[in-house]
Amino acid sequence: MSKGIHMTRRTLMQGAAATATLGALATPLRAFPANPDVVIIGAGAAGIAAARKLVAEGLEVAVIEAAGRTGGRAWTESETLGLPFDRGASWLQGPADAAHVRLARELNFELRDHSNPRDMLFIGDQRMDAGVRRQRDRTWSAFYSALLDARGDVAADTVVPMDAPFANVIATWMGPMDFGVDLDQLSRMDWYAFADFGANYLVREGLGTLVAMKAQSLPIRLDTAACAVDWSGDGVAVETDAGTIRARACIVTVSTGVLASGAIRFTPELPATTRSAIADLPMEQLLKIGLRFDGARFGLSPDDFVSHDIDGALPGEACYFLAFPAGLDYRVGFAGGRFGSELERAGEEAAIAFALDQLESILGSDVRRHFQRGSMAGWEGDPLARGAYSAALPGGFGARRALAEPLGERVFFAGEAMATPYATLITGAHMHGERVAGVIAERLAAEGLAVTYVTDEDSVSAWAGNTSERWRVRAHLMKLGVEIVTAHTLTGFDGAEAALECEYSGAMQRFAARGAVLVTQRAPRDGLYHDILAQGRGDPAALPFSLQRIGDAEAPAIIAAAVHAGHRFVTELDTAVDRDEPLRHDRPIIGARAEAPDASVAPAHKVA
Repeated sequence: MSKGIHMTRRTLMQGAAATATLGALATPLRAFPANPDVVIIGAGAAGIAAARKLVAEGLEVAVIEAAGRTGGRAWTESETLGLPFDRGASWLQGPADAAHVRLARELNFELRDHSNPRDMLFIGDQRMDAGVRRQRDRTWSAFYSALLDARGDVAADTVVPMDAPFANVIATWMGPMDFGVDLDQLSRMDWYAFADFGANYLVREGLGTLVAMKAQSLPIRLDTAACAVDWSGDGVAVETDAGTIRARACIVTVSTGVLASGAIRFTPELPATTRSAIADLPMEQLLKIGLRFDGARFGLSPDDFVSHDIDGALPGEACYFLAFPAGLDYRVGFAGGRFGSELERAGEEAAIAFALDQLESILGSDVRRHFQRGSMAGWEGDPLARGAYSAALPGGFGARRALAEPLGERVFFAGEAMATPYATLITGAHMHGERVAGVIAERLAAEGLAVTYVTDEDSVSAWAGNTSERWRVRAHLMKLGVEIVTAHTLTGFDGAEAALECEYSGAMQRFAARGAVLVTQRAPRDGLYHDILAQGRGDPAALPFSLQRIGDAEAPAIIAAAVHAGHRFVTELDTAVDRDEPLRHDRPIIGARAEAPDASVAPAHKVA
């Protein structure tokens, strides 16, 4: 696959959900509180992540979801095709250590790396040859370079070479298939701001299934729609079709399409800057058409991308395919942008017929003989989504940041629409939900929620002594009214009381606590050292070779310390070293001038 395709292929639907549940993560269900600290509107990836974070911080949370399931714009179900079919979110993309990647591995889900899939372009019913591939790849590169080199938040179609060979194919991938919009509506800055992926997986069991795991045990009330949010007082009052919930703060995670529709009334009315941001982040379209087959492969391999040439002006009637995702016996057709919207409005029967026509035109008439059944998954017609995901209009890139601004320190917005540089992704929504929850937890603490900070060190944030931040950290905690307990270790917590042990005297103390947040320590990882040392019965001199620990294996610290440890070890190797000799530091004094016979050649600093 060309570099262009690899760097711009992204998730084709975003959100989170599933119908399946697994017992592996089962924990006691939390009761739905009547007057929580925080009420969360929406149980998609962002709402679930925010709820988990706040619960971990010891806060009472209530999550309401208008649908009869968790997940929002992703949904793994097996009824329509008889196999796990992600009707929304399909790709697990984002940072390599994303929470859902870790969870998938814990559950032994099958992750299929899709970082460099095979792609096939058909010209009529002929696969591209080497010459066509080179032409196509040169156009990918030209598009990519043009978008990188351009300036300003302009429409993508104004800067890319639309007269290049196969420009229509590339424009369709970059716009409708990737961002859900045609290139004349694609913000060049929105494209530019998107981060590279450390993870890019297909999930055989379904991506929505993973997100459902994250929702387990949370206090979520389904089939409960928010009608209004009143933030005129000290807290918030969220009116639902099942009654009113009062809380100290509210997190709104519904899509920008739902916000724009006015389905939720705000009192006072949303500020002009918020309304403008919502308008600049409309929901876009990516229609999915699942086609179940009887096992015939037609020369395609699992996880292949299949596209076809497009004649005439754009937007064209295009349906590109993912073949047999994660080895399952179906293909998924994608139609985005304006044409995708037209196809969804035409209905499921018309969408399936169009996708089969496209496959038949490139793979032959046997396609229909092996076809068994199909299903259309569209989101524009869903009043709880009103589109696949958000895309900033040209000139509207700043809307993502503007929408993230809270209202009166009581109403916060979270979700994929604000999750730059992973906007539109499940991982982005999850990360943004956690971030907003962290801000709320800190602010509620500042408003009087009692917080006790316990550390086994003699100072707050001991590691920050390697920087200039230690004093600022302590001052900030004190300003928030956080009680600080140093030189103590948490030895027990039963949900009502915390037990502490003094590092010096061993004296025990207990105090009431509603929750505990554990922060890992920077401990040495020197197990291999001790295993080897045991061969000499604890005496390094008894070994037939030298043995020494350096760097983080001995004492985790800043990267510079690890680099210095390696440098010093090699420098001192096989030399007699006086360990009592003081270590000499070169310390530049910025701005000082050395005494020199000729001041004109004096150095800008001197070394002590």
